[in-house]
Amino acid sequence: MIGSKLKVGPCVYSINMATGTLANEGRELWGKTQLAKHWVAISSEAHEEQQRETVWHEAYHVHLYQTGQTSVLPDDSREGFIDMIAFGALYFLKENPWMCPNECCQREIE
Repeated sequence: MIGSKLKVGPCVYSINMATGTLANEGRELWGKTQLAKHWVAISSEAHEEQQRETVWHEAYHVHLYQTGQTSVLPDDSREGFIDMIAFGALYFLKENPWMCPNECCQREIE
């Protein structure tokens, strides 16, 4: 089960489960972020592991935005790069739990 909030830097984003799939310009998506409104939508149709990976993916979009790095990668390669990093980070921490102490990883965002 994924949480209901995501904290990236100083900002807290609401995580909302969306019924069905999400779309952007005709492409089906597992997740979508509205930066100005501080919310992330995750497709309820995705498997729980896919939902976790999607939250990581959306968190990287937020992080790039917050740090002013949205132009570092061209639009056509940004999604693939973020997928690679999100997938890698999620499973790296899953396979190496000692890298993130329980009190850090398990606490609820206030």
